[in-house]
Amino acid sequence: MKGTLIKYKNTGTEDPFNARMMFGVMKLRDALVKSDKERLEFDNLYSPVFESLDDCLECKKQLLELVAKHRGKIQSKEIVGFQNNGAILEIHESIDREMNKLFKDFFIKGEIALKGLQKLCKRYDLDIGFFFQDDKKFKKRADALVEKDPNIKTVIEMLTNDRQWYSVFNEIRNQIEHHGFSPGNVKYQHSTGSEVVVLIPKINGKEIDKVVKIMSANISDFIEDLIAMTINRKIAPFYVVTIPEDRRDPSLPLKYTISIDGLRVY
Repeated sequence: MKGTLIKYKNTGTEDPFNARMMFGVMKLRDALVKSDKERLEFDNLYSPVFESLDDCLECKKQLLELVAKHRGKIQSKEIVGFQNNGAILEIHESIDREMNKLFKDFFIKGEIALKGLQKLCKRYDLDIGFFFQDDKKFKKRADALVEKDPNIKTVIEMLTNDRQWYSVFNEIRNQIEHHGFSPGNVKYQHSTGSEVVVLIPKINGKEIDKVVKIMSANISDFIEDLIAMTINRKIAPFYVVTIPEDRRDPSLPLKYTISIDGLRVY
């Protein structure tokens, strides 16, 4: 078998994203597929999920760095000036355009990753399309699935819990895609003396950098957990087990591994 190895990016196996979303998922995949053809099919379905999630997390990373750097420059007065004996505040550098673009791209890329996940799960007999529907349709389909297959109850419980954050994510994403929503611009508060407070735009009472940070963790965990659950339903007598955090290899911190029925192997 011939192929080509291409360096993807300058991060190693200690990076949780690489370990869990690349090496970890590939390990689970190998317990599922039986041939090179099946492996290629899985990879073709997973590739847009992985790439879009990677883009999504890169947007988060850049947004957090952008905001932190801007705060530092304001605090050090590197980009701060005053006129009229301090009555007028001058800010010599704006992050508004880049900040808003990264915020929007985060939600768009995140949605692409989630819809790609839907296709992957459906291929392996777990159709999660009802997860993205309204509460009434979700409950009706969830109840029907549990009645038909009691073993799916754990999956349904996870989907039910995750709808809490997804409803917020989806509302923001809808506003961005259909109404051109932007969270707004950074504002500055000139307090006592020469101190300047940076006011980052908020959504639901949280600054947008914190919103993105929370959402990125939710999306990553959701994708990884659902892939593990999907594969677990197809590989008996093997099954997927969670590796306790204190037993994960720091050089390759996988969350899941494959075990034989009755034997846990970490």
